[in-house]
Amino acid sequence: MAESIKVALRVRPFNSLELSLDSTCVVRMDGQNTTLLAHGHPKTFTFDFSYWSFDRNDSNFVDQDAIMHDIGNEILINALEGYNGCLFAYGQTGSGKTYSVLGTDEEPGIIPRAIVLLFEEKDRLEQDALREVRIWVSYLEIYNEHLKDLLKPEDTRRPSEICDDHDAVELTVINHPQFGVYVPGLLVEPCSTVAEVNARLVFGMKQRAVGATRMNSQSSRSHTVFCIHVQHLEGAPPDNINGCVKKRSS
Repeated sequence: MAESIKVALRVRPFNSLELSLDSTCVVRMDGQNTTLLAHGHPKTFTFDFSYWSFDRNDSNFVDQDAIMHDIGNEILINALEGYNGCLFAYGQTGSGKTYSVLGTDEEPGIIPRAIVLLFEEKDRLEQDALREVRIWVSYLEIYNEHLKDLLKPEDTRRPSEICDDHDAVELTVINHPQFGVYVPGLLVEPCSTVAEVNARLVFGMKQRAVGATRMNSQSSRSHTVFCIHVQHLEGAPPDNINGCVKKRSS
């Protein structure tokens, strides 16, 4: 499993609250090693990647490009080869998860960069008439142990109008013997451009449950899974019934 799962730790700069409290950074990094200096007893831990993003003026500062090079590119390459990949961001509110994964317009994170590179690779591969790359996306929220499809518009009906709605289906995760783990009824939308994927990403983000905390005024109060489904077709064109098409999905 060591070759399949990699763990990265990233230290962000102080935020405004920490600066106002005249906080002291108790983390040091050297290569793959991360050392905690709290309480006068240093403890060192080793990870696959230890990213020092605390001080932009530091010669060891790690930017978004480096994160994408080490983590995002490998997931993307494996996906086009038919291997599933997962980027799991973990940390308390305000720790920098959103910045690393989504980033900003000026400094995009892993997901926006991966989307651009995916469609660039799609264009390159489809220069061969015998190749095609198909892309779909889904966006799921987990909040208070309930699942919500973030790509479906909010239901504007009053509760009394939907209490007897037999078409309303509670989303649930199942483990299917053929399809694996999936969510029946979750909207999976085809996308043919970078703009279409980004539009769905933005639309879903606006529907997330958020709430203010001292560390983050727009803290996400839920977990979400943004999934990009990729199918790489290789072989004879569809109109050739005698041809053989090789499919790789991830």
